[in-house]
Amino acid sequence: MKIGRFGKTDFQEKLARARHFQRKPRIEPASSGAAFLQKLGFHSKFTRTLAGLLALIILYYLTLSQFFLVKKVLLASDSLNPKQIEDVLRRMSRTRLAKIVPSNHIVFLQKKSLLESLQKDLPQVRDIKSFKRIYPDQVALELEIREPIFVWQSGQDFFFLDQDAIVFQKILNYSPEVYAETVISDKIAEPVKVGEELSPKRPFEFIGEIKNLWPEKISQTNLESFAVPGLESQDVFVKTVMGFQVYFDTERGAGKQIDNLNLILGREIRPETYSGLSYIDLRLPTTAYYCYKDAPCAPEAQKQP
Repeated sequence: MKIGRFGKTDFQEKLARARHFQRKPRIEPASSGAAFLQKLGFHSKFTRTLAGLLALIILYYLTLSQFFLVKKVLLASDSLNPKQIEDVLRRMSRTRLAKIVPSNHIVFLQKKSLLESLQKDLPQVRDIKSFKRIYPDQVALELEIREPIFVWQSGQDFFFLDQDAIVFQKILNYSPEVYAETVISDKIAEPVKVGEELSPKRPFEFIGEIKNLWPEKISQTNLESFAVPGLESQDVFVKTVMGFQVYFDTERGAGKQIDNLNLILGREIRPETYSGLSYIDLRLPTTAYYCYKDAPCAPEAQKQP
């Protein structure tokens, strides 16, 4: 009788062993540190304790500690006293970000927020040109201070105006002999306050153009001051050293009106009569008017009984 290969004894033994085979589970080798912690029996407890301790340390330095609160300032110039800036920073510590972190915390203190706080108490600060943190509690700053371009007169009050038309300082006991800045008078004497931005900007832009063009174009007399009948008006009045005024329209080009004024003073009006002028009106596009103090058109004549 012939026996097939499936009936051989060795094949049957292999088949029997295969029926009872079980794969052993694979065990990853544990790191020596983790194995040590597991042997000690406080792997999870240690982690939670460490995380809780770290959270308490962070919370302390964010809320209660004075260590990281900015209290000192290094200024690149002597434009302001550092103590003025430090006083602002101390006041910032009373306000909190998200009701938790003092706003002068060195990690969260930003250039923008510091500038806003400075301008509330020190309106003469125009910008922060450079801002650098010095850990743990200092900042190095370079400040841009507003330049007094004009003096704004509102009634009996005088203020400095900068290039952005910001009222940044009240002038006590104003005297034209002391302050060289050109005066702009508000004829309706609308109240203003320090830190206010005067708007619209057009009258100030126009006045700046006239101020620059006048010395180049007008040799007959110097300008003394400016006046506006309220910021919403499109008129600007220039008072000259000789006493007469010139009326301008801010909606038309300053250069063209200055050229017209030069023609009138050079060709239409005799120099010996300048002192008798009341005003020259350039506000109409094609016609200019001038009036003498003793004429019915003059404000001086209308005031007489």
